[in-house]
Amino acid sequence: GEGIVGAVIETQEPIVVNDVSKDTRFFKGADKSSGFVTKSILCVPLITEKQIWGAIEVINKINGKDFSSRDMEFLQIIAGQSAISIENATLHERIVQSEKMAAIGQTITGLAHCIKNVLQGVDAGTYILNKGIDKEDFDTIHKGWELVKDNNEFIKNLVLDMLSYSQKRNPVYEVKDINELLSSTLKLFHQKAQLNGIRFQKIFDPDLMFVQVDQMGIKRCIINLLTNAFDAISDNPEGKITVQTEKIDEDNFAVKISDDGTGIDEESIPKLFDTFFSTKGAKGTGLGLAVTKKIISEHKGNISVVSEKGVGTTFSITLPIRDSATPILTKEPAQRRKLQDVIKKKKILIIDDKEQNIELTMELLDEIGDFSYQSSLDGYDGLIKAEEFQPDLILLDVQMSGMNGFQVFQ
Repeated sequence: GEGIVGAVIETQEPIVVNDVSKDTRFFKGADKSSGFVTKSILCVPLITEKQIWGAIEVINKINGKDFSSRDMEFLQIIAGQSAISIENATLHERIVQSEKMAAIGQTITGLAHCIKNVLQGVDAGTYILNKGIDKEDFDTIHKGWELVKDNNEFIKNLVLDMLSYSQKRNPVYEVKDINELLSSTLKLFHQKAQLNGIRFQKIFDPDLMFVQVDQMGIKRCIINLLTNAFDAISDNPEGKITVQTEKIDEDNFAVKISDDGTGIDEESIPKLFDTFFSTKGAKGTGLGLAVTKKIISEHKGNISVVSEKGVGTTFSITLPIRDSATPILTKEPAQRRKLQDVIKKKKILIIDDKEQNIELTMELLDEIGDFSYQSSLDGYDGLIKAEEFQPDLILLDVQMSGMNGFQVFQ
C-alpha cells in the first residue's frame, strides 16, 4: 500500500512520474536501504477482467529521457499479457488441486470399501476361532484361523500394492534366468494349488535364458496375475493355470499366464487396469492390475488381455530383453556356469535416506566379497524390496524421515 506501486494497485490505473522528488507518493525507503537513486518511475497494473494481480514498475529510462505515452502503452501490452498468463496459471493450479482432491476422495472410497470387507472377514474368523477355543474344538479353531490368515494376507497384498502404485521408481535391472524366476514364484502357490486341486502347466522357451529385468517388480506382477487366475478357477475342481515364456525376437520376450476359469465379460476388459476397478467383488482390491501395468510400463513393456466368458483368460506381458543381456543368450557351458555363479551370490538390501551412505557402504562391502545389491532411500520402499528381493542381509539406517529404522525393523 506504499509508494507509486501502492497507488497503482489501489487505483488500478497507470502512473508516470518523471521526477520522483516532486511526488509525495514516492517511497524513499528502498533507495535508502539499497543506495540506488531513483529519478523516474513508470508503473502499470497487472489486471484482468476478474481481478488485479499486482503491478509492473520500471525505473530510470536508459537514455536519461522522460517516460513517454508510448512507453506506457508498450508496458501496458506487456502487463496485459503477463496478467493473463498469471491468471491462467492460477486457474490451472486450482484445477489440478481440484483433480487431486477428487482422486484422493476416490482413493479413500476404494480403500474404505476394501478394508471394510477385510474387517468383516477378520471378525467372522475371530468369532469362529473364539467358539473353537471355548469348546476346545481344534477343527473349528483351524477354520477360524485360516479365515483370519487369509484376510491378513489380503491386507498385506493391499499395502504392498498401495506402496508400489504410489511411488514412482526406476527399475533396478539384474541379469536373471526368466524361466527360473517364474518357477520360483510358482512355488509360492504350490500348497494353495494342491489344496484346491489346481494344476500348473509350464511351457518355457528353451532358447530364452537370461534377460535383464527388475526381479522384484516382475515377481510382483506375476504374483498379482497368478492370484487373479486362482480366483477365476476357484469354482473349477479341475482348473488349470498355464505359465508360458517365449522369445519373440532378438530384442523382446513374452510371459503369458492363462487360466480356464470364469472369463471376463467384454464390457469389463477396457476397465481392468483402472484403479479400484475389480470384477471380483469383495475379494478384489482393484489395485493389483493397476500396479502390474505400472511396473510393466516402467520396464518399457506392454500388457494385454484376451478373455472369453466361461472359457478362460490369458494375460500377455511383452518385455525388452535389453542389449546388454543379449551376449549371454548363448548356450556355451562356461558362460552359463559363470553367470549362474553370479546370480547365486549373497543378496544385501541397504535402506538409508542418504545416497552417499549407500554408495560408501557398497564400496566397503565390495572389498570383502562379491554381493548382489538392492537399495532404497525410503523406509516404505524398503519394505517392498525386502518382501520381494528376499535379501540375505539388511543394513538399515535408524534416523529416517517418514518411517524410521525402528519402524521398518518392527
